[in-house]
Amino acid sequence: MDSFRHPGRELRTATVDLRLGRAVVIQGEAPLVVLAAETATQEGVDELLECSTSLRLVLAGGRAAFSEGRTLAEFSRPKAYRFPDDLLTPVALERLAGPDQALGRLEQVAAPNDAEAAVTLARLSHLIPALVVGARHRSAPELAHVDAATIARSQASAQRPVMRFVAEAAMPLEFAPTARALSFRSTHDGSEHLAIVVGDVSKASAPLVRVHSRCFTGDLLPHVEGSQVDTMLQVIRRLIPDTPPISRKERALAIVGALTGVLATGLLSRIATGDASATPWIIAPMGASAVLLFAAPASPLAQPWSLIGSNLVAALVGVAAARTIPDPAMACAAAIAGAIALMAAFRCLHPPSGAVALTAVLGGPAIANLGYGYALWPVMGNSLILLTSAILFNGLAGRSYPHLRRLAPPVGSPGEQIPEDGFAARDLDAALRSFGRFIDVDRQDLGLILKDAQLRAHSRRLGGATCRT
Repeated sequence: MDSFRHPGRELRTATVDLRLGRAVVIQGEAPLVVLAAETATQEGVDELLECSTSLRLVLAGGRAAFSEGRTLAEFSRPKAYRFPDDLLTPVALERLAGPDQALGRLEQVAAPNDAEAAVTLARLSHLIPALVVGARHRSAPELAHVDAATIARSQASAQRPVMRFVAEAAMPLEFAPTARALSFRSTHDGSEHLAIVVGDVSKASAPLVRVHSRCFTGDLLPHVEGSQVDTMLQVIRRLIPDTPPISRKERALAIVGALTGVLATGLLSRIATGDASATPWIIAPMGASAVLLFAAPASPLAQPWSLIGSNLVAALVGVAAARTIPDPAMACAAAIAGAIALMAAFRCLHPPSGAVALTAVLGGPAIANLGYGYALWPVMGNSLILLTSAILFNGLAGRSYPHLRRLAPPVGSPGEQIPEDGFAARDLDAALRSFGRFIDVDRQDLGLILKDAQLRAHSRRLGGATCRT
């Protein structure tokens, strides 16, 4: 069969098997069985153990120098280390392939005769030059074989590669819209190479920068204009609400207010119930209500009628659904739908009340035993204590709460003000009716914001003149 052996085919088979994590035999003065640490599989480890003895870890000189903290000049040839049995696993071998792997615990020994061929084979396979090698003690026809001389000749020819141009395409990058991609194929081993050209290289001497393949795919390609990654990032940015910045003072007030409000609600409710183990003294939806009352006190959703009215109707609807609908999933759906319908009818929308309705259905025996009394306690009790805490805290903090709305004069009455330039209250009302959807901002606040923006626009057109009202 040796008369049919082809050195080039043997080398290609060996590099493929090495990349697949299998063991390969290098035939030389003393045949070696080698296994690449980077891609080692359990099958490859078993092949290595069955066919070889005296295992050694072989590293390229430069890699050993890096791991031991010495200069490259001290390591012109591959270095070998005695290999402990506890490291002969695919996971441990992959770690040994890393450049920062410390080798202090490994004893350095003499390198095998064909260690240079093993390192070269790893490089020809585009793998990290870190291998486990052993002296072959039996024939292994099932493994790929390659002569050390063939590896040396291939390395010599690979140092003078001939690259054949294949194709060119535009690749606009975020930082270089006119960039181009050029593809080449090596006539030596058929490997593909990609060049990214930025700028006009015919007008100036361009520096050549070599980029690792992972850096190319992970760092460069995400900046390709119109790529899926760029599109995904744009979608994510659009999903983030464009909310105005909030001052540190407002953030601090929200945090301290929620802390004091929920603490007061919990303590007073527990005192009122007496035996806290028998009756729920505070329900989870109060936490969501506290966010609105203390973080967004000007919101229509946080006003007293929104809190009290919505929690009351949601509790009643939730209890009714739990008592009349046997299936919990159907009862939950009906409770939420009914709560929204009544909140919209009574103009007391308050999102945390949806959790009040769900608690009536899923609260367990402790809630079910309360019946419709659940609406009075803990729902109304918790709500009133939390509301009182919010009124006191926001008042002391200088906030306008409750956020009472001003009643606009009737259309056409003497009290109605219609400015010559700008919009009147009737215009804002007409715009809101045309919008036809709920917005989480008070009508009066919205009018003040729009008027302030209008005054700022007038000031800019007048060249910085100050407008006073």
